[in-house]
Amino acid sequence: MEPINKGHYSGKKLKKKAAALMMAAVLTVGLLAGCGQTQVETVTGAAVEGAVVTPAAEVLAESNGAAAVAAAQSFEFDASDFETTWDEAGAVKVAFNDGSISISGQDQVQGQVQGATAEGSVLRITKAGTYVLSGSLENGRVIVAVGSDEDVRLILNGVNISSVDAPAIEIEAADRTTITLVEGTTNILTMAASEAASAAIPAEDENVDANEADGVVYSKGDLTLNGNGVLMVNGTIKHGIVSKDDLRITGGGYVVKAAGDAIRGKDLIAVAGGNFEIEAGSDAFLSNNDEAEDRGYILVEDGTFKFKAAADGFQATSALVIEDGDFDLETGGGSVNGVQAASNAGAMGKGQWPGDGTRPARGLPPEAAVTEGGPSANSSASVAADEVSGGDWAAPNSDSAKALKSDGAVVISGGTFAVDSADDSIHSNGSILIQGGVFDLASGDDGIHADTVIVIQGGEVRITKSYEGVESASIEILGGELEIVSSDDGINTSGGADGSSVGGRPGQNAFDASDGSGFFMAGGVVVVYADGDGVDLNGSGEMTGGTLLVHGPTSSGNGALDYNGDFVQMGGLLIAAGSSGMVQGPVASSSTLSAQVFLTSQAAGTLVQVVGEDGAEVVAFRPAKAFSSIVVASPEFESGMTYKVYVGGNSAGEEVGGLVSGSAQSGGSAQSANGIAAGGTEVMSFELDGTVTQVVQEGASAGGMGGMGGGKRVGN
Repeated sequence: MEPINKGHYSGKKLKKKAAALMMAAVLTVGLLAGCGQTQVETVTGAAVEGAVVTPAAEVLAESNGAAAVAAAQSFEFDASDFETTWDEAGAVKVAFNDGSISISGQDQVQGQVQGATAEGSVLRITKAGTYVLSGSLENGRVIVAVGSDEDVRLILNGVNISSVDAPAIEIEAADRTTITLVEGTTNILTMAASEAASAAIPAEDENVDANEADGVVYSKGDLTLNGNGVLMVNGTIKHGIVSKDDLRITGGGYVVKAAGDAIRGKDLIAVAGGNFEIEAGSDAFLSNNDEAEDRGYILVEDGTFKFKAAADGFQATSALVIEDGDFDLETGGGSVNGVQAASNAGAMGKGQWPGDGTRPARGLPPEAAVTEGGPSANSSASVAADEVSGGDWAAPNSDSAKALKSDGAVVISGGTFAVDSADDSIHSNGSILIQGGVFDLASGDDGIHADTVIVIQGGEVRITKSYEGVESASIEILGGELEIVSSDDGINTSGGADGSSVGGRPGQNAFDASDGSGFFMAGGVVVVYADGDGVDLNGSGEMTGGTLLVHGPTSSGNGALDYNGDFVQMGGLLIAAGSSGMVQGPVASSSTLSAQVFLTSQAAGTLVQVVGEDGAEVVAFRPAKAFSSIVVASPEFESGMTYKVYVGGNSAGEEVGGLVSGSAQSGGSAQSANGIAAGGTEVMSFELDGTVTQVVQEGASAGGMGGMGGGKRVGN
């Protein structure tokens, strides 16, 4: 993805949001009657007449990151943030030549250019204006100190500045500083450590003066980065790019290698474009203002991001809002470094990181060298990797290596994500809202975790590796596609009614099941492949629409569906295949009829069909794991009707997540008139009598039958 190139900015705002979704708006689910269909709606402002507001959506709207999400979604870049041209006649030209600095320009008094002075190898800028920098400066610095209401533009036109124990570019005082990268140039900034300097500081700046200039590029005021050139930042100690106020990036290519954090903006980070290659000994992006509700957020509107971070990827104190972009993220050395140990049945287990040092510590350099030439801000950028020097990378360890993280809220409406994280791939100490995007997540812990609530409205989410796939006190799935592979529970809702900690994870924000907390599904398609419980609800659940398909577990100590309260199904399709020791299904108060079928042991990949007495196929499902039970709850079921169960055979119908649809046939031979796949064997028939019916194949074990819910058992 090429960086944004706006040139002369017309004054028209780049970013238009005619109907921006605000966290403070209430999410509603419209349950519309007719044809048995459930439709999902998102409504801003007051709830519309007849709409049902779910408890989790209310919590989401009132979360501790709501103010920051609203601020991020209403954020507007200024015209100057995109301005990449300048007035040559009015600019001051600065040429670096190793240890010397030459300055030229029209604004001169007695032969001296006003506003810029050379003090040995230090360029000091004391007047607002535009300064064009070029050349190489060894053991030198650029210092900006103008009025607190004045702006400065630094045009980097092919510079290589290295400093020792201090920022290569430091803005001591200014209202806003803009750094523009000239198209066709590569600019290198390095901060190295002297022999007497200490090792890299912790990412949280523990025991360090908050006013210390701790980045290769460091600004006390607002900082904007733009242009179409490349900036290579080498922070062999401390951090890469730091703003103690707002940090805005609208274009350019960035190769950042830092012992600490790569990019920091205390009040906010707003990115509208750019290409980023990052190797961070700590966090890749960090905004950490915790003193104001509407600060400490990260907004990404677009850009290409490829990084390896020893700690977190994107870390926001209040809110992380992503609207678009291309993300290739690795944290903590990847999911291979995540270690989880399951606790007792049903509870969350939080394992320990390996003690043999296999997980990268903060401050350790990633193995890969900086990519030659950096990201392609333009085709002419090319710099040898050895031009960026190394340094002392020692730093303390971290216990967090999450990819997309916020202490408050995470809102994602678009983008493409490839994530390999040692810790959670998407994490919030509060709430998560996913409205769109394409995700491939591999996690050493949870795929998606929020302490309070997760709401999924859209997008394509594939969790290819996880301990627990999706975990929160409350989970709502209103749309989208979700595929989960987990070594423990696929979906887990947690928390006691009193808000106490659960599974050793303190401070859990839990809800009472009577308020609708737990699991709620109104739309979308969810496919779960679990070694533990498929859907584990430490409370209750409700399903009014969508398709939920569960493969596994194979162990009799777990269940495809496991809940402590009730699971009420009022619509949608549920198929859950797994072991038979702890089978549960929808309760008798459900309006959707269900059958709990116990079979003799079946191999993974064995096709199961449930067919009506009229020959109409209700479902055809191919479990991906060995199974001895299958729960089917379908709107196609009718009370008083007789159904047959067929096992085996082949089908050429379209298959998604194990669910087979379309004409079933084998080798070109059409299926028989009753809809059975070629080669299938009838193993039982039963009459659907009541809301819940349990049937047992001869020779099979009915197990605990924990979810009969007052339904009728039929032997066969």
